[in-house]
Parts: sequence; structure tokens; C-alpha cells
Amino acid sequence: MATRLRAGLFFEQNFQVGNLDSLAVELACHAIDEYIDGNCTRLEILVSKDHFTLSYDAGMSLKEVSEGKTQAESIFLDMMVCSNLKKHLEVGQMYCRIGMMKINAVSLWSEVTTVSGGEMGVFSFKEGALVSRKISPSQSPDFTRIRLAPDPRIFPGLKFTLEGVRALALELQGELPGLEIGVTEGSDQGFAGE
Repeated sequence: MATRLRAGLFFEQNFQVGNLDSLAVELACHAIDEYIDGNCTRLEILVSKDHFTLSYDAGMSLKEVSEGKTQAESIFLDMMVCSNLKKHLEVGQMYCRIGMMKINAVSLWSEVTTVSGGEMGVFSFKEGALVSRKISPSQSPDFTRIRLAPDPRIFPGLKFTLEGVRALALELQGELPGLEIGVTEGSDQGFAGE
């Protein structure tokens, strides 16, 4: 996959600053799109040793868009889908510098759980490839949780810093005052998609 082979090109800023902090905020672009529509009010980021979890109170669409894939899957698998599906162009221009597919591609593993319109989708990926998917009825309120571990072979020595993620979240909250953003440090389970 080109993104994995040329990570220095796509993630130049991360290599320059020597950390992965911006990735935790980059994946919030869908939440920001929903915030503008009044559907998202809360964003939580949990920074762990080797991965992070981003959760928010809006779901990703589970309607099929192409080749048997849902919109939620396509955002993480297909080039340009993330930016092409933005409802608000300014979100793509200001908050979606890299794109969810590229971040997923350079991850050792990632998991997406989303509830939208009475359905829950659970998708697991390894090195950017889909390894499992399950869609089932749900009575839970809409939400999305993205868990992701950047591949240490691609980002040797680069880590998340709690201070850096908090600073970026504070900057984002200043731009989006109605979006409550919490950043905590801790540990949750690793990859569950085996």
C-alpha cells in the first residue's frame, strides 16, 4: 500500500515534530462534520501507551455505498472517500489534512464501532486491511468509537504525548466552542478483532 511505503510524505509533520499527537485529532473530522449539523456535542480522547481511542456522540452512516461496503467502511478503506463525503467543505479543508484511510493504512490495527439509525457496525482492520465486519440491529443512541495503534515500524520512536494531544484538543475546542472535548490518559484493551 502506497501510504505505508511513503509514510514520510503523508505524515511529514509528525516526523518533523517527533510525535503522533495530531493523529488523535485528525480522526475527529467526521465528529466535526456532525457537530456543525448539531448532531455531535461531546468528543473524548483516551491516550494510551501505544494507541488511542476517540469516542463521540454521533454515528457514521452504515448505508451501502459501493461494492458491498458501507459508508463507514469506505471512509477507512478507500482513498478520498473521507473528504468526498464531508457535508461541509470547510471541515475537509481545515480539519482533514491527512484523511482517515491514510491513518488507518499506517496503523498496526484499528477498530471502528458505530451506531447509526438503529444499526451497529463493528469493523476491525490490520495494517489498513479489513479483517472483520459485523452489522446488527441496535437500540443504543448514535455514537462512534475509533481505536487505533499506529505501526511502530512505520513511526519508530514516535509516540503520543498527553500534553500535546491536550493542547491540540484545547485549540480545537476554541474553534468549536459548542463541542465539549475531554482528553485523558489511561489504558484500555488492545486489539480485539482476532
